[in-house]
Formats: sequence, structure tokens, C-alpha cells
Amino acid sequence: MGSSSPAPENPFQAAGLRAGLPLTLEVTVGDAVSTHVTLVEEIGQELLAVLRPMTRLKTQALPTGALVHAVYIYEGKSWRFVTDVAASDAHAEIDYLGLPVVIEATERRRAYRLATILEPIELFRLAVDDEDSMDLTHASTIVDIGEGGICLSSRALLREGERLGIRFVLPGIGEVSTRVLTRSVREPVAGFRNFHVHCAFISPGVRVRNDIARFVMARQLELSRRGNL
Repeated sequence: MGSSSPAPENPFQAAGLRAGLPLTLEVTVGDAVSTHVTLVEEIGQELLAVLRPMTRLKTQALPTGALVHAVYIYEGKSWRFVTDVAASDAHAEIDYLGLPVVIEATERRRAYRLATILEPIELFRLAVDDEDSMDLTHASTIVDIGEGGICLSSRALLREGERLGIRFVLPGIGEVSTRVLTRSVREPVAGFRNFHVHCAFISPGVRVRNDIARFVMARQLELSRRGNL
């Protein structure tokens, strides 16, 4: 009788994600958000199995396709990743999440930032004087985006602490309209004219945050399949 096959290597060991680990899940369906506490049951080659959470002393399946923000503690740090609910096993009372593409320590960065090129439909100052009347929409491009904010490449001189309104389209998701606060402005490098402006979202709301999370997650998966992540 042959020996049993060895357990598959855990690719997330360095980040502390392992069987038996408590997870806090923020689950979003439409505009509804619920929070659950569960345990990692198993890390497979394609899916992450978690125990079905308890709600009012009864187990309740996580809705398939729902967006999930998972948080856990490892070595005194808070770690997070974004995924979705892939499947459910009613008999075993197990829910399956997609494997994380990126796990990050939240003390380093609030969320994964994705390099991209997005042209704003509209970009404007929320407080304007005559000296600041330059059209920001056609002078600026979004060059990276994450759940916490965006980075603009802009010919317009923006200042730290300014509040901006912005509308743009996320490919495959739809139009986003929100407000941002400029956090830092980097001067143009030699030979170039554009400033790099890092902005944080101001109370983006559940829908905006989830739209951005879905866009970033889809791009992460695409880049991972191509071997570029």
C-alpha cells in the first residue's frame, strides 16, 4: 500500500495565511455589506476553503460571486486581500473563496495600487479662484488606482490639500464619480512637463470602493495569468 500524497505547498506561508487562521470577512452584495468571522479550513491549488460563518446561531452560506475583503492578524501585523466567493458546499458547511492574487500588510499600504491609464471624463477643483481656472480634465490622466486613491499625471499645478471632483470610466465596470484630496505633488522630472499628484478618496462610498476593488482584482487576475504580476 503506497504512502499518501504530500500536502501541496502553501504559497502564502510567508504572509501567514494557513489552515486554522481566523479571518474577518467583509462581504458585499450590491450596496449591502455584512461582516463575518470564520476560520481557514484548507488552502487548495485553486480555492481557499473557509468554515461557513454563523449568523444568529445558524450557519449561513456566503453568496456566490460576492466581493470579499478579508483581514487577519499575523506576527502583530494586520494583513488583507480582496477576493470573491467562488462556490459553496452545503453538506460540509464550507464556503470557497478565490485564492488571493496579492496579500498586503495594511500598515504598509491600504490597498494594492494598479498602474493604468484612464482619461477622466471630468476633473475639477471644488473651490476655484480666477488663477486656478485651467481645465483639469484634458490636462490630467489617472496613472494608478487603488481602493485608497489615485495618482494623476497632470500639466496643471495642483497643491497639497486641494479637493477635487472626478468622473471616469473603469473598463468593464462602468462610470465612477467621487471626490479626492491631494496628498502630495511631485515636480516634473527633467525634460517633462507633468506633475505627479497623489490623491486620497474622500468618503468614496460602498459602491465606488467596490467598483474599484472589482476592477483592480480583475486586472490582478489578468496580469497573474500572463505572468506579469
